[in-house]
Amino acid sequence: MLPRRVVSASGDAGPALKPTISEVARPVGRYIQLGAYRTTAEANEAWDRVQQGAGEILSGVTPEIAAIDLRGRGRYYRLRVGQSSPANATRLCRALRSKGITCMLLWG
Repeated sequence: MLPRRVVSASGDAGPALKPTISEVARPVGRYIQLGAYRTTAEANEAWDRVQQGAGEILSGVTPEIAAIDLRGRGRYYRLRVGQSSPANATRLCRALRSKGITCMLLWG
């Protein structure tokens, strides 16, 4: 299983999820959001499902779980992966969609 990390709504690295990561460079370019969940546990479970469904497409990709507080709705945890360029993000999202995995492109 690949490492994961939680990032607060301000973008600061928060407590690391298993396995522990001390330093991970923030991706430049676009993010691909794979879902938003009420707990980090749900986001972790979703990552496991996405990895199973994607096969080799996500090989070497490190997920990030970003905490966000939505006014009137509470805290959510966005499961996303970063890519080095918009073109790479677009290709990866298209490949995921071809496997039936929902994704959304976001600016980084």
